[in-house]
Amino acid sequence: MHLSAWLRLAARSLAPFPLLFIPLYAESLPDLVTLALSRNGDLQAMRKRSDEVRGLIRQAQLRPNPNLDVSYSNGPVFGSEGETDISIGLSQSIETGGKRIRRVSLAEAELREVEWQIADRERHLRSSIAAAFAEWLAVSRNEATARRLLELTRQSLALVTARVAQGEVAALEQSLLQVESNRIRTDLILYTGQRERAVLALRNICGIPDTEAPPLQGDLLQMAATLPQAEKAPEEIAAALRTRPDLAVLRAAELIGDRAVELEKSAAVPNITAFTRYSHQHQSSDGFGYSSARPIGPLSRVTDRDNILTGGVSIALPFKNRNQGNIQAAIARKEAVRLRRAYLEQSIEREVSAALLRVAAAEEASRLFDEGVVTLAEKNLTVIRKTYELGELRLLDVINEQRRLIEIQRTYTDTLKERVLAHIELESARGKAKQ
Repeated sequence: MHLSAWLRLAARSLAPFPLLFIPLYAESLPDLVTLALSRNGDLQAMRKRSDEVRGLIRQAQLRPNPNLDVSYSNGPVFGSEGETDISIGLSQSIETGGKRIRRVSLAEAELREVEWQIADRERHLRSSIAAAFAEWLAVSRNEATARRLLELTRQSLALVTARVAQGEVAALEQSLLQVESNRIRTDLILYTGQRERAVLALRNICGIPDTEAPPLQGDLLQMAATLPQAEKAPEEIAAALRTRPDLAVLRAAELIGDRAVELEKSAAVPNITAFTRYSHQHQSSDGFGYSSARPIGPLSRVTDRDNILTGGVSIALPFKNRNQGNIQAAIARKEAVRLRRAYLEQSIEREVSAALLRVAAAEEASRLFDEGVVTLAEKNLTVIRKTYELGELRLLDVINEQRRLIEIQRTYTDTLKERVLAHIELESARGKAKQ
């Protein structure tokens, strides 16, 4: 094969480059998200917090238990012969001011806050998985490009080596191709390491053990092609203010603050403690006499037995302590949450605006690559190849142009990745994450 034929083969193989040998992106990313939502340790721990708050709600619904008091007084221990007293009392605290209702409503508000915290963690988790998956796709695409180029360079090296042996070309061309082959092999080693690290990052996020190795499938170009169209800034900001879980967390915290203030105010109303007590008292004196049961017979010590039933209520008198300190603290906490919520709303507006700018820049860069950069680089390689065939350029010029085309392909991969990451950031900023 003549060297010009090899150059034509190289031009056809390099322009355009095969994007990736991996099938469809949509078949694997949702599976990774499902795995992460069920296996991520941090998310599982947060869900236990939800069970904890449900237990607090159950406890808040319970009424106070009654108190049973039993006492026995023994006078002979200290020389008071015949003095005994046995009493049994029962008391019940009655909550006033709607304390139980407010306590339950506060716990229910805390449950809503925890549920929104879990939703916000899931939002960040989906975003992290999508970003890590896009990184894996980009590295895999670069690795596939390097493998393709390395195979082509090896074929070309074998051809040039044969022509050098026949004396048709100078040995320098063989040396140049050997250096190029080693350089591409070095790139391939680096890309392979990056891909393995990206897989480890995905396994860590999703909670996949090393014993399980689900095959990852996807295509960066396909992923970029399925991205939704961004709305205008007012619509995106409005959507974010409606759907952001972290903002919903602070709104739930505001509700918690309101109900905490109500609970503290109700605590200023004293509870009522109702009680009843039965007492049996036995007393004996030093005198002797006849008992009413036996008016005739021997004398016996005079005794007095009494059965007493007592009932009443106990109420604390809130003269100075009306829980005003706790009420003041609850109001301050509520105001602090309100300020945090207002600040987060402003931050969300800026975050969405920044994400939209990133999306616009990535879309414009991707459009330029699609319309002109790659195509122009391919034409440049064709022109240089024809010029080399006429003997006006060296093989080194062709190799340099091939390197430039490969670098453009890599930059195009970075542009596609940036476009995907920009949309992931936008989806996360408005309260969702790309799946």
